[in-house]
Amino acid sequence: EADKIKYAELKKNLVFNNSKTESEAKAAAEPVPKTKAKKTKTKVSDVSPPLVEDAKPAAQESEEYKKNEANIKENKKNIKNMASELGKFRMKVTDIIKDKFKDIGYTVEMELLKASNFGVPQNRERVIFIGVRNDIEKDIKYPEATHNADGSDGKKKHQTVKEAIDDLKDSPENKETHQIYTNHSEAFTEKIKNTKLGESVNKKYTEAFFRCSPDKPSNTVKENHGGVFVHYEKNRVMTPRELARLQSFPDDFMFNGTKSSVLVQLGNAVPCGLSHAIAKEIKKIFI
Repeated sequence: EADKIKYAELKKNLVFNNSKTESEAKAAAEPVPKTKAKKTKTKVSDVSPPLVEDAKPAAQESEEYKKNEANIKENKKNIKNMASELGKFRMKVTDIIKDKFKDIGYTVEMELLKASNFGVPQNRERVIFIGVRNDIEKDIKYPEATHNADGSDGKKKHQTVKEAIDDLKDSPENKETHQIYTNHSEAFTEKIKNTKLGESVNKKYTEAFFRCSPDKPSNTVKENHGGVFVHYEKNRVMTPRELARLQSFPDDFMFNGTKSSVLVQLGNAVPCGLSHAIAKEIKKIFI
């Protein structure tokens, strides 16, 4: 009897377990309805759903952002409208320089001078400041131009590039006098040959490797990382000594350093002819 009862219980349990397994397998095979999927996600989430009270600050923050955004746009609009008036609040660098010297007891004047107007074969323009201490009762005067383009009004005609350097074009190389030639590749030499007067070898640049016109003053002499002027006749760049002539340095003036260093010195220099004209006017103050 006992065995029959035990067998009946085992059979009952076996039927129950098989039925449960089949139900689970069937449920797994069937697609889960969307509503059930949402419930499942909610149940397995470790994050508690936000309370209604917790959602209020976010809404308020969004509203505040929109309010600020409107203000920001309005400010941008006002700033844009004020752009035309910004000049009223700006101060010229030249005026700042004058005021600084005024603070330490100097009267300062400034004037734009062009080197070619003082016998230099170069159209280099520079702003020149001259200051006199307040206890010196002397007027500040700038030199008057001695040259112009056509030699009118009793002035001399501008010195040209050719007049300044033509005698050097076939000179032998001499490192001591800075008549140093640059060795160009065949390809670059060919480009120079195809470069017209008043143009640059590289069309992207207007100053580097610019071929000067022989019949007027040159542009501003610059080092341009070695991209100096191209000779008007020879298919090469100018030598340091030729560039020194354009800066009105005398031939007996010798520079120190490598060729690259000399080119930098030349590019940074104030033309001697212009410096001399300014110095003569300053000397009058002390006579």
